Amino acid sequence: MNRLNKEQLEEIRKRAEAVGDARWFVSDRTDVSYEYPPGSCEVHSVCMTSGDVYADFIANARQDIPALLDHIAELEAELKAACYAPPKADRKEQLRRFIGSSSIGSISLTDVLRDYKYEGSDEDDNV
Repeated sequence: MNRLNKEQLEEIRKRAEAVGDARWFVSDRTDVSYEYPPGSCEVHSVCMTSGDVYADFIANARQDIPALLDHIAELEAELKAACYAPPKADRKEQLRRFIGSSSIGSISLTDVLRDYKYEGSDEDDNV
């Protein structure tokens, strides 16, 4: 699994913001277009695809990518809060709830906290 660093996430956010607020939509089942300026009836083409599934994916990327970036930011904030909970036992419990025991299994707190530069984790302490 390739993990994105903060700089890469910021580059993605900048690209998403650069295309503006125009809503993208599918026309003729395979064409992705947008109206700019909004309400002007001036339709501009984004791309033509080989199928309606691809067109739908591309058209929805305009709102899906910013939503995913916002979700990542929220999860990072929750993880940071869990990392810095006052007593260590509370922090471990918050991380267990955040990660979910059924989804990941056992991971090292050191691995989780490395990205957040938390210096108080123990190498052998597993969640």
